[in-house]
Formats: sequence, C-alpha cells, structure tokens
Amino acid sequence: ADILHRSMEQPRLISDEFVEQLWAMSVTEELDGYLPSTVIDFKNGTPIESEFIFHEPTRRANELKIDVPHMTMVSGLIDILSTSRASDMEHKTTTTKKKKKKEEEEQEITNRHNAAGINTGEKRVKPNK
Repeated sequence: ADILHRSMEQPRLISDEFVEQLWAMSVTEELDGYLPSTVIDFKNGTPIESEFIFHEPTRRANELKIDVPHMTMVSGLIDILSTSRASDMEHKTTTTKKKKKKEEEEQEITNRHNAAGINTGEKRVKPNK
C-alpha cells in the first residue's frame, strides 16, 4: 500500500487493472472449487486470520487516508462472525457438558436401582445375621 501510495497522485491500494486480473482469475475453471483460507477456517470452526488479512490492511489504508469502505465493512463482519461463532461454540460445549452430566447422573441412579433390585423384578433378600 505504501509503495503504490507514494507513486500515484491519487492514493489507491491496488490498481483497477490488478483488480480485473484477480477477478478474471477467480472466475476461471482453474480455480473451480477453490475456497479462500478464511472461508475454510470459518467452515471448520477454527480462528480466522482476520488480523493480518483484514484489519492490518484497513489500518494501513486509514493511516494513508485512503477510503476503503468495503474492507472496513468486511473487517467488521469478520469480527461479528468470529464473535458469534465463538459464542455458539461455547454454548454448544456448555450444553453438551450439561447433557453428558445429566446422562451420567441418570445412569448412576439406574445403577443404584439395579444394585438394589428396584425395577428389575427381583426381590432383595435381607442378609442373614
């Protein structure tokens, strides 16, 4: 960004030609099935590398007084999605732990009942003294 900024009268992060080249590459069959690493990370529930891919370029553009509204929007959306995903994962983990604990408690009660002969049709015989 700095190099392009210094060499141009009107600051831009990348040239229109470069954008067109990237777009042409993205719609070719060569990249059919390609997913950016951020999409793969999101789908897999792993942390997205938002700091270096989205936030740092946005900060650099702001320092250079270059307006990047789409990048700013994407940075914000990535943060929202990441926070939402983390919250969902925490909720699922908590719910799973609670469910597992309840199942373990129910199994323990069943084990005690079985040991006492309850609900098994067996009569418990008092031991002789």
